[in-house]
Amino acid sequence: PTGRTPLLRVGGAVLFESAAIVEYLEDTTPHPLHPRDPIDRARARAWMEQGSGLLGDIWSLEMARDMTSYESARAAVVRRIMVLEGALGGGPWFFGEQLSTVDVVLAPAFRYFDTFDRHIETQVFDAAPKVTQWRRALADRPSVCAAVGADYAERLWDFLTKNNSYLTQLR
Repeated sequence: PTGRTPLLRVGGAVLFESAAIVEYLEDTTPHPLHPRDPIDRARARAWMEQGSGLLGDIWSLEMARDMTSYESARAAVVRRIMVLEGALGGGPWFFGEQLSTVDVVLAPAFRYFDTFDRHIETQVFDAAPKVTQWRRALADRPSVCAAVGADYAERLWDFLTKNNSYLTQLR
């Protein structure tokens, strides 16, 4: 409906926005990922919103047309990464040993940097060792690997090139 992804078709309905899709899956699958405790569940929803904000900042980074807008977007991404760094415990997942909806929301955000970093050094994770470890743990999950096609990185870079992203000029 908004001309953007992700979306999920369920019968004749189209669900959009990552958090809404995750909530739907949470409500309809046999193994929920939200914490059981109401306070922890509310905290998870708040962190999911932070994940949505990070995705917005990544979009700004991707669509930056010059060094000034790129550096501004990059700084916004780094700020969000550092907030996550401060919130993470011992892992391997956001809430420790239990995979949660927060992990599910953030995995696609981190995947963008797998593509970016093949071509350039964004350095957004340089001061965030816990986020780096968490990011790698998520990337190694079979479900995360299978969430996109084998040509994902190539298609993303082609999209950036066609849209004159400043990222592609840093190569």
